[in-house]
Amino acid sequence: MGKQSLHFTSLHVRKMPGLPDGLKPIKDLSGHVNIIAGPNASGKTSTATAIHQLLWPPKSGRMNLEGEIDTGNDSWDVKLDYGQFRAQRGGVDGELLGIPAIDESVRYNFALQELVHINDKDLAGKIYQEAMGGYNLGNAAAALKYSSDIKKKNNGAYTSVTAADTQLAEINRRQQSLKDKENSLSAWVAARDKATDARKLKEFYQAVVDCMKARELKESLELKVSAYPQQLKGLFGNEYEEITALEERIEALWTELETNREAIQKHKDAISEIGLPEKGMSPLVLKELEDRVEALIETERTISDLDVAIADLAATMETLKLQIHPDYEPGEEIKTDLGKIAKLDEFIDSAHRLLSQMKFIQVQIDSLSKKPAPVNQNVGQIKEGITSLTKWLGEQNEISGTKTYWLWLLVAGACVVALAVAVFGWWGMTAIIILIVLALLGQGKKATGKTNIRREDFRKTGLKEPATWQPENVQTVFEELSLQLQAAELYALEKQEVNRLAAELESLQPKLQESEDQRDQWIGLLGHAPVLPSGDLKNYSAFFWYISQLSKYAGFAAELQGKRGKKETMTKQRDAELEKINGLLHDLSPAVEDGMAAKAAVKYLSEKENVRKNKVTAVDGLVELGDEKEKHLKEAGLKLDGIYKRLDLKTPDKHHVYQLVDQLDDYKKTEASCKEKNILFAETERLQQNHEAYASNKDKLLDMDLATAQRFVSDFAVTAAEFDSFNDKIISTNALIQREKSGHDLEDALAKKETALDNLQQVYDDNLSALTGSLLISHLEKEGGEGNSSNVLKRGNQLFNKITNGRYELRINDIAQLDFLAYDHTLHEGQTLDQLSTGTRIQLLLCIRLAYIESQEKEFQIPIFADELLANSDDQRASQIIEVLAEIAQEGRQVFYFTAQKEEIAKWKSYADEHAGFEIRIYVLESNASEKSDYLGADEEPFSLNLFEKIPGVAGQTHDSYRKLIAVPGFQLMAQNPVQLHMWYLLDDLSDLATCLENRITTYGQLTSYIKNGGVVAGFEQGRLQQLEKKIGLLEAFQELYQKGRPKAIDLNVLKGSNAVTERYLPEVYEVLKAAVYNPEELIRKLGQNAVSGFRSGNREKLETYLLDEGYISEEQMLTGDELAQLIQIKVRKLGLDPADGQRFLELVTNN
Repeated sequence: MGKQSLHFTSLHVRKMPGLPDGLKPIKDLSGHVNIIAGPNASGKTSTATAIHQLLWPPKSGRMNLEGEIDTGNDSWDVKLDYGQFRAQRGGVDGELLGIPAIDESVRYNFALQELVHINDKDLAGKIYQEAMGGYNLGNAAAALKYSSDIKKKNNGAYTSVTAADTQLAEINRRQQSLKDKENSLSAWVAARDKATDARKLKEFYQAVVDCMKARELKESLELKVSAYPQQLKGLFGNEYEEITALEERIEALWTELETNREAIQKHKDAISEIGLPEKGMSPLVLKELEDRVEALIETERTISDLDVAIADLAATMETLKLQIHPDYEPGEEIKTDLGKIAKLDEFIDSAHRLLSQMKFIQVQIDSLSKKPAPVNQNVGQIKEGITSLTKWLGEQNEISGTKTYWLWLLVAGACVVALAVAVFGWWGMTAIIILIVLALLGQGKKATGKTNIRREDFRKTGLKEPATWQPENVQTVFEELSLQLQAAELYALEKQEVNRLAAELESLQPKLQESEDQRDQWIGLLGHAPVLPSGDLKNYSAFFWYISQLSKYAGFAAELQGKRGKKETMTKQRDAELEKINGLLHDLSPAVEDGMAAKAAVKYLSEKENVRKNKVTAVDGLVELGDEKEKHLKEAGLKLDGIYKRLDLKTPDKHHVYQLVDQLDDYKKTEASCKEKNILFAETERLQQNHEAYASNKDKLLDMDLATAQRFVSDFAVTAAEFDSFNDKIISTNALIQREKSGHDLEDALAKKETALDNLQQVYDDNLSALTGSLLISHLEKEGGEGNSSNVLKRGNQLFNKITNGRYELRINDIAQLDFLAYDHTLHEGQTLDQLSTGTRIQLLLCIRLAYIESQEKEFQIPIFADELLANSDDQRASQIIEVLAEIAQEGRQVFYFTAQKEEIAKWKSYADEHAGFEIRIYVLESNASEKSDYLGADEEPFSLNLFEKIPGVAGQTHDSYRKLIAVPGFQLMAQNPVQLHMWYLLDDLSDLATCLENRITTYGQLTSYIKNGGVVAGFEQGRLQQLEKKIGLLEAFQELYQKGRPKAIDLNVLKGSNAVTERYLPEVYEVLKAAVYNPEELIRKLGQNAVSGFRSGNREKLETYLLDEGYISEEQMLTGDELAQLIQIKVRKLGLDPADGQRFLELVTNN
């Protein structure tokens, strides 16, 4: 049976301490949320106290309170009068049962100041203790010293036993070894002598091997040097550039000489053509000529201006005539009925649009029809040929560097080109470059084909076969067929388009005939009518324009007649002046026909003498310059001949010189290497012949090859390597025999081991007791955790997780501390109440208290009291707190919310407006009407809660660009857990990513926690979540494999937990750790190099042991890239992921 709701429906505070006159009655209280508002000292606290006292009445007190309570089935009148409490149901006294104990009443108060400072450790302990059946297992474990943190191998007792064992074993081993060595002395001496001889022979044959190798290298390089052209010996390397420069110089000099000769001849011809009198021209005649020329030019300019004006008028009149009508002449009478041509403009516009449309269609048809038909239009035949060639190329099994997929890429490329041509026309043909590149990339060696089946398939198509069935020729035919396929498909598309356009043009013919009929009617009406446009399509004007143009034409005709008369007068004046000028120039220049010619002739005559003198001077200078260039030409020719002579080239050949220069660097390197190897050979030969074993073994060398010599070196090296070992054994054994004849090390070691074993047994007994007890405590906790406490924590966690959008989960700390913990899915760590922000702390305590009181209530849901809980919360957290309170209110629990903040009332009202069926009622504890109006929102500005996070829009964004926009953090494979992975890595659809971000869900752990605890995110159904889970599983597998053999980053807490670094050295060691980028292996290496002065090697070893035991330093071998890839491929298959999706996902995570 479910719990009933206990609601206050009215409340009247008649009298209370501080309120002698009481408060106005509060009636019609809401069963959901009642907001009690008012400034400080208005009675909010008294109202809360009154409700509390009526539920848990005190035995005494100076107060008079009344209230009405509805429990669903019954209505109760309750009164508290100076410690006397009475409850009546229907006027009959009764007892309101089912109210929790007064000790629990404090749990129903949710005041901001209280939740900020308390930690509810007693509540955590109570929840834990109730789960354990009323026992405090933490205290019991502490009293009995039960703990899973037992002493490990690095404790003193264990290390003492290990040290004693090591010392004892070392003593026994040393004494036994000494006995064995003493027995072996004579054999060691003989073996040492044998090793001495072997060492000499090993050195000798090593010299032989070195000499043979040097000879082989020398001879090989000498042969290589002799293969180069002999001319390279005298080559400097710049001959080709020098020859090119000389040839260019010679060519330039010849050009310059020819130009110089032409210039000289030109000047001489000009001088001969000058024909002036010996005394020159008269200044008076020249002055008269200049004046008359200026007058002539001015007259001609006037005539020219008149010509331009006349031409413009004539052109304008001609244009007007043609615009009026092609057959119209000026002066012709036009018979026009103005009352019948009102619709002329409408007709012309309609005819113009029709002809424009038909012309556009005809242009398209003409353009497509002019394109030539391809040679082969049989698309099916071409495709069969391409398929046969593709299969033939694919069956060539021994193509070096060629893979079958290149052939399929060529086929795909052909399809791409065909599609590009169909869409973009002939511009699409540029995609042929794709085929050429693919063909070049896929080219390889000739195949050794095994079958002629594909040849026969190709022959059946009737297409032209390759010249020879070799990959190169087949590739060429393949490319030709690809081009034919593109041309055939494009031609088919063009034919279809021509047929469609022709049909459309034919459909417009009736409309054209209709326009022609209308035009004939207008001709009959007007005598003239505008011709329907066929070339230059322009819009015609109305009839008014038609008449006005005739008026313009008449005006232009009158103006034209006047200008022609003026031109005739000016022409006569020009001819008279020109006749006088030619008379003066009769003996000096040919007759001129216009002013500019006359001006040029006069200027020419005045400058003739100066020109003649300048020409003579110029000729002298050019002759001197030509002599100098001929000298340079001869020098350049001699230099060029010298180069070819030095290179012993009988026929000048610059290309041959280029080939020689191109080999020079390789030749010099080979020659230098050859010299080095000659020196090396001489030195190795000298060492061989100077060796003491050479004389006795030189005959053997005549027929010995390199492999035999190397085998001798290896054989003698084995024996020679034993010399040092036997020599050391002989010396050390003789010394040990003398030293070990006395001493008592064995007895001391046995006594030390006995003591260490006793201490270790005690540690073992303590560890066994602590660990057994710890396991027992853990088992009891697990058994108890499945009862009532798990329900409280589950409900509290559900509320807390929802209110934080899946970021946090509620947990209880270990049994030693027994306080609440918020597990952060973003940081992947637990945070105590002191580490949380004020807003999150309030949310946690609110949720756990709500869950706890729900578990304690047996019959009724008791109202709760909240005091300004929204004060320290932003809009998001405020909306989440309101959602929690609204949710429990709608489940039947009455909520009283006390506040002096108008902003909080606005938030409640905004939430209620957006949620139909949710009710709030506001009661203002203030008699002043204006203040009451303020609280009720008469003058307030509109307010809206930000229920969702505002994020950048996804429109126009790519997956990569959106990452930069929202600043997605990278994922640290060595430091982070996969549940901390940002949702950007998991979601390709930006809309789904935006949905998560709007709900403030940024990581996978946050998403799963939110959904696990009842949250709903649109678009994330079970199938979708399973896909995300597979990706996270893949990342977990990859991370586990990646971390093998790699050190894990450590921090200051790890250093403290190791107990190997004292407080004195902790700051310095931590600085070294930061310099090592938190790498534990690098830290140990630096400490071994005395990076911290005074830090003992024993502490360093202890720290290293701790890091090894805790897994921060791994002794495993790191996986190679290939090994890692193979294991991940197996994991991808097991998870059922698409390999491409899996690879892309891991690339996103690892390349961040």
